[in-house]
Amino acid sequence: MNCAHTQALLDEYVDGELPASDAARVEAHLRGCGNCRQSAEELRAISARISTLPEPTLPEGFAQRLFERLPLDAPPALSRHDTTSPGWLVEDTSAFVAEPESLHLARRAA
Repeated sequence: MNCAHTQALLDEYVDGELPASDAARVEAHLRGCGNCRQSAEELRAISARISTLPEPTLPEGFAQRLFERLPLDAPPALSRHDTTSPGWLVEDTSAFVAEPESLHLARRAA
């Protein structure tokens, strides 16, 4: 594994989201590469600091305004890792407003 490939996987590696086989390859690379190891340590430090921040609170009416801006033919909520479509907003805000499925249905009924 080279540095470019390792760097591309570091976020998922630090977050513990890589499959075991990929994580093992990243770890092997980190053992021999000081630059990538430093990048991983910096990402861990950033992640640790972020985890100390308070949970954000959404303003009153946020979900309604959000769904008013989404097209009516938007697909159902997508995977948390798919940020190429507005659907990712539904899942990421669901902890604050309601279950994604009920919000999606409520938007379609409106």
